[in-house]
Amino acid sequence: MKKISLKILIPVVTATVLAYLFLVLSTSTMVSKTLNETFTEIFEYAIYKLHSEVDIETIFYSKLKKTHIESERARLSTLTDLGESILQNYYIKENEGVLSRRAAQEQAKAELRALRFGDNGYFWATDKECMTLILPNNPENEGEDWTNKKDEKGNPFIKKSIQGAMNEPSNGIFISYWWPKKANGMSFEKLSHARYFSPWGWVIGCGYYLDEVQKKLDDFETAQIEELNKKLYSKLLFGSYPYIVNGDSTVIAYYDQDKIGKKSDFRDSITGDDFIKELIEIKNGSTNYNYKDAVTGKIVSKRAYVNHVEDFDWYIILTMNEQNILDIVNAVSQSIIVTAVISIIVILILLIYSVSSVTRAVNKMTYMIHDISEGEGDLTKMVDVTSKDELGSMAEYFNNFIESLRNTISSIKGVSDKSGRLGHNLASSSEEISATVEEIAATMRSIGG
Repeated sequence: MKKISLKILIPVVTATVLAYLFLVLSTSTMVSKTLNETFTEIFEYAIYKLHSEVDIETIFYSKLKKTHIESERARLSTLTDLGESILQNYYIKENEGVLSRRAAQEQAKAELRALRFGDNGYFWATDKECMTLILPNNPENEGEDWTNKKDEKGNPFIKKSIQGAMNEPSNGIFISYWWPKKANGMSFEKLSHARYFSPWGWVIGCGYYLDEVQKKLDDFETAQIEELNKKLYSKLLFGSYPYIVNGDSTVIAYYDQDKIGKKSDFRDSITGDDFIKELIEIKNGSTNYNYKDAVTGKIVSKRAYVNHVEDFDWYIILTMNEQNILDIVNAVSQSIIVTAVISIIVILILLIYSVSSVTRAVNKMTYMIHDISEGEGDLTKMVDVTSKDELGSMAEYFNNFIESLRNTISSIKGVSDKSGRLGHNLASSSEEISATVEEIAATMRSIGG
């Protein structure tokens, strides 16, 4: 016969264990999904913050570049003002009769020819018929007709300079063209400012090579990149490091400083695919790739997030070791499982204790009823009432039943004793009657006889 404790414990324990298993599985799945989504959001936010830092650098660089170019243009305008004032000075001397026109012009040319600024800066001049007057770097070409002179790009810059300057006598014009730094040397792009001096019909100008300005900007950009590298690698995120490449896969920022300025060669350790090119094509998003750990030699799965900085055509890339995330997810899942197991054990102990307290009272009543049914029960014993719940009520009712039974049996016993005494009296009376009858019979026999 199955005990009542088992009838209670088995279904309750089974239901509890199944409920906890379902809870653990569903919670682990939900936690795993939530953690993955959380880490994805963290990395997306991190790359957004990196983008913001880079944006600050690019905005500053763009403003500096614009300011620097504007400053150079203003400097050229000031220099042509200076050149024009020199011509004006000699023109005044001509008008005052101090110098002849020829002498005034020759002295003006000599003074302008000697002026230098910057590394390669000088003044040049032509007349309005495109005849060259001052060419400090190419004196052998002075006096030539450059009406049809063009730079290596086919730009008739002399004719454009003269026409533009004559059309803007007050402010002059800026003109861009290609010109060698040295005679018969390589041509570089140059920006010049030209002014028209109407009294003599001359056009004077000066300019600077854009590569020299660009070099200054490049030097500044290099310094900014070095500073950016320090910022990027001062705080790593979950052991992950960001890096930046441009549109042709040249490394701009990387924790290994030796790779900066070189073409990236980051490939999937299994497929050999260039995942950097894939990220450049994605622009904004993520992809998975395999990476061989240089320390352990193991191949791990990594996820790379990319964000495009349009102003510089830079690509900010942030990688994440998925195994690290899995380890955290597994640790959380294990904590949930351990907590669930401990909870189940505690609940089982409480259930066993509760069921035992119930079955102890039931077993005691069962034992007493069994004794009574066998006719050996002690009707003076009572079940202890230790609680005020249903079991306490049942024990109290059982005690009342025993007390009623004991009273009934006592009553029956009293009646039985009275019946015994009555039977004994009846027997005594019967014997006395029998003796009397014998005595009468004997008397009658003696009378008859």
